[in-house]
Amino acid sequence: MIRLGCSPGNLCADCFCVVVVVVVVVCRRLYWVTSCWICSRFIGALVEDLARKNYHVLREAEIKANDLATVRALTTNLLDPVTRCQLNIYLALLHSTNVVCSNALFNTLTCLEPLHQCAALTLPGSVRLREEILLLFTMAANHPAFTFSQRQVLLEKLMVVQRILDCSDKVMTV
Repeated sequence: MIRLGCSPGNLCADCFCVVVVVVVVVCRRLYWVTSCWICSRFIGALVEDLARKNYHVLREAEIKANDLATVRALTTNLLDPVTRCQLNIYLALLHSTNVVCSNALFNTLTCLEPLHQCAALTLPGSVRLREEILLLFTMAANHPAFTFSQRQVLLEKLMVVQRILDCSDKVMTV
């Protein structure tokens, strides 16, 4: 409570200004929170609507992502956009309890060509490639289907990718 020396029944101009500022700050915070809540409801409604319309396609992709034979058939070539896309989709749709497929995905992700030798990451026009690889290792490092030790290994790979990208950004800006 802020006290500026006013009596309870007599409100001075300084106290009034302080009260108005506090009310404005609280209103701004409430407005921000309600705006975030409304946006999240809107995005949730959009996602539900898309899921209703594309249920069969999404269900088919989910079945493939949790099928061991399909996951094992993935190649380890990160430069192939189809492989990157499939890896990202399979990681996004992988059930958190599917240990068998998560082990296969872990083996695929750890058998990738050494990322520090991948010259394509440092090319100026490789923004999409960089974003997809960062997305891939970020999702993998935080996915609940992987064990703690697997997530640690994937987090180390993510750090390597981030260092490579940071270094190549510095070289491109010079």
